[in-house]
Amino acid sequence: MSTPDAPPVTGHPRVDAALAELDLSGPVEQHADEIQRVHQVLQDVLNPSPQPSGR
Repeated sequence: MSTPDAPPVTGHPRVDAALAELDLSGPVEQHADEIQRVHQVLQDVLNPSPQPSGR
């Protein structure tokens, strides 16, 4: 379970790791790269690229 100071726990290891590394202390506009990295992890998890069937 998460606390107000801790990132949410989703149960998905990649998402949880990305959120745990996100530090938004200070002005948010200084964290564009971090936010973009977490957004990419979320996109990868929610919309995975189709895997070749190997046939």
